[in-house]
Amino acid sequence: MEDPIGPDLTARQVAVEALIRFERDLADLQQHLHSFLNQTDQRAQATDLTYGVIRNRTLLDRLLHQFGDVNPCRVSPRLMNLLRIGAYEWIYAPQTAEYAIVDEAARLAGIQGGRKQVGFVNAVLRNLGRAIENRCVPRETADPRRCVPQSASTGCLFHQPVLPDPMENPAEFFAMAFSLPLWMIQEWVMEYGNETVQMICLGSNRRPSLFLQPNSLKTTPQSALDRLIQIGFECRLTSDGQIQLLSGYRMDDLPGFQEGWFHVLDPASTRPVGILDPQPGETVLDLCSAPGGKTVLMAQKMNNRGTIYATDADLQRLVKVRENCRRLGIENVKIIEKLSDLPEDLLFDAVLADVPCSNSGVMARRCEVRYRITPQAVANLTQIQYAILEQAAEKIRPAGRIVYSTCSILEEENNRLIRRFLDHHPDFILNQARLQFPRMQSDEDPESDGGFAAFIMRR
Repeated sequence: MEDPIGPDLTARQVAVEALIRFERDLADLQQHLHSFLNQTDQRAQATDLTYGVIRNRTLLDRLLHQFGDVNPCRVSPRLMNLLRIGAYEWIYAPQTAEYAIVDEAARLAGIQGGRKQVGFVNAVLRNLGRAIENRCVPRETADPRRCVPQSASTGCLFHQPVLPDPMENPAEFFAMAFSLPLWMIQEWVMEYGNETVQMICLGSNRRPSLFLQPNSLKTTPQSALDRLIQIGFECRLTSDGQIQLLSGYRMDDLPGFQEGWFHVLDPASTRPVGILDPQPGETVLDLCSAPGGKTVLMAQKMNNRGTIYATDADLQRLVKVRENCRRLGIENVKIIEKLSDLPEDLLFDAVLADVPCSNSGVMARRCEVRYRITPQAVANLTQIQYAILEQAAEKIRPAGRIVYSTCSILEEENNRLIRRFLDHHPDFILNQARLQFPRMQSDEDPESDGGFAAFIMRR
């Protein structure tokens, strides 16, 4: 039997292997994928197929059952993921030739199977293809029950209804169309309304870009951009001074990365630092610092003056903070393993509490989250979040400031938790609270993940 793991894998082979390993533990999809990417020269396509299947897996399985009578429990993981990849390409990659989708899936089915497996994959994908009326149509004029959204403006049109009626049950429509948990969609519909929920869903299922935060200690945004463009990288400068990469690249391949010219940081992740606004000479505490993206951004804003004490509950991830500081030339960060290592009488001018959360605002990047998150998991997280905020309150000086932030857009982790904290701590006041929804690229704004930040001051 031929081993599917070799030095020259196709994008589809890499995606199958990553998806099989992901299903075993529902752990970090990126880690599983990266363990195979060096075995292919089709990295961008392999990444798109892998993440695309996970973002849309619930709907893909529904359609494979509806048009191919496929039951995931009765099909081997390898064949099931081959079918999912083929279905994803049919529906979400209209630029891919139809013959290539079916023929390549059947060929890969035959590597470890026989004629029966080849015939099965071929028949299911051809049935799915026949069910599609048009692989890319304007959503505005299409029947939403028959049109699977691909973007804000286009969708894949089927001959018959494949989705719930959005007028009768919008929550069920959004949950199925975007493969998101129904309980979460129901909360969002009640909190934000249908129009905002559609924006959230599209932002949560987008193909996210990579954003670089230029290191102000070593370069300027324009200089870093010019260097990348001169070498041939497709990128642009955002209004916030970040560099958006317009094609997929590995970080190690980017000129200036090892020299510390920039680090990776989504636009939404810069906002808590901007709100906290650490100043040169201040003493700052970063309570949940790993892997260090916000820590090093604060150090740059402080021009390496003052002191940032960085800690994290995950001691292994603190190693990454140290590595980022070294690469970027950060000199004012002191890494501590636990708060008890601090002098008892040390109070801080500012504290950043970027707490562990559900990641409900970053599901475009952390697409596996949708299969792990539950109401009970969120309830457990809020206990941890509240305890961390209390730690921040104990360490802040009078008139000092705290920014509590998450990469969640669930009210339970955000505004409700802040209100509870303020009810129990009358010596603190809320200065501002900002909720950012995940969004698609537009003419006015770059795409972005979602998140929340609350600016709290001690009286």
